[in-house]
Amino acid sequence: MGAAARYFDSNMDFNKWGGVSGGSIDYDGGQIGLYGGWDNAVWYDRAIAKFGWYSGNSHRNFGLTTEIDPSGSPDADVVGLL
Repeated sequence: MGAAARYFDSNMDFNKWGGVSGGSIDYDGGQIGLYGGWDNAVWYDRAIAKFGWYSGNSHRNFGLTTEIDPSGSPDADVVGLL
């Protein structure tokens, strides 16, 4: 039996360019996994269960005649059983 876990966080900032303020991408998330096995020399079983969550925000400003900010907020959850 065992367990594994991970948390991550990233922040990226873009420089100002061409008179337009920069943008950014920020995200964080984590993963948790449990695993185990059983074996009696005749029968065996193995199992893995995992869960992950991810959250982010993005902004990237650009301008032609006016400044535009196409932004996004991608979020996701993942569950897996093996």
